[in-house]
Amino acid sequence: MNKNLHVTYHFDSVSDVLKPSIQEYVEHHITHKMDSYFKKIFSKEGAEITIKVSVKKLEDDRFDGHFQFVIDGKQFDYSTWNKPFRSVQDLVAHAFDHLKERMAD
Repeated sequence: MNKNLHVTYHFDSVSDVLKPSIQEYVEHHITHKMDSYFKKIFSKEGAEITIKVSVKKLEDDRFDGHFQFVIDGKQFDYSTWNKPFRSVQDLVAHAFDHLKERMAD
């Protein structure tokens, strides 16, 4: 990953076994799904991308999440509060799909 790309994670009630999988899903989307978008950003001198990922496992085994993307100074937020996902993979994919839509505008 680019040295100007920073990702942090916060987990609430997520098992230690699942945490690395979530990190892998996020890294997969960064390197395979968002690569062309991020290459454009990093073509600018000094551009940075910060991604804050927060995932909470609910009592009914569904997942809520909040993603904060700060891309070259512009902030994009995505939250699933009140619309939890059964699959954490779907949660991550949905967050990055929303980011793509916002960046395409």
